[in-house]
Amino acid sequence: MMKSNLPIQLVVTSLIIGAIVISVWYTPTIDTTDQADVTEPNKTGLRAEMEASKTASEHVVAAVEKERMVKVSHVTKPATIFEMLTSITIVGVEASINMQSAAAMEREVSALWQQFREKEALHQNVNWASKPKIYAHYHGFNQAVTEAVLSIGYSLDALQLSSFENKHSVPSNKYQIKRNVSQSELILQWQSIKYPVSDVVERYALDSSGDITQIDFLYAQ
Repeated sequence: MMKSNLPIQLVVTSLIIGAIVISVWYTPTIDTTDQADVTEPNKTGLRAEMEASKTASEHVVAAVEKERMVKVSHVTKPATIFEMLTSITIVGVEASINMQSAAAMEREVSALWQQFREKEALHQNVNWASKPKIYAHYHGFNQAVTEAVLSIGYSLDALQLSSFENKHSVPSNKYQIKRNVSQSELILQWQSIKYPVSDVVERYALDSSGDITQIDFLYAQ
């Protein structure tokens, strides 16, 4: 039987191309203009207190901005190393994905992952001791990048049977890769791609309990 925690964790792949984590990119500014202009006769103590508050606020904003820039620099740093993938056969599910809107893509990607989750015969034949990998391979992009084909599956070498239908090959190529990305970073990695691309691969390494141990993001142009 499929590991019970696996399908919940793999919902991450329904994250939308081009989506932005607002909390990372947006830092609210603190408007202290009104505070600076408040003056009342014979209330120098209040004025000094407000000036101190303004200075403290500016320090807080500066610190937050510095942290934001460090995070953004790390997360969106494009992949600068390469990995040669020889043709990998995966077994699972496949469907065309409408990428014209975030809502349409989220709906169709989520539906395909649900279809993958429901393939009990496939999950029962996974050799969990081998620490299997699941590949989410986006390919067949149209010129406008509004359509693609998504293939999701276990690598064939992790399965105890080889007679399954719905096999798909992730093509041999030289892929740019960002290793060990977090689930939140996965969204921003999509934004680092220079389009057009031929293939985008999300590779999920699992342990023998079905927990995700590493996510790699790869693409080829």
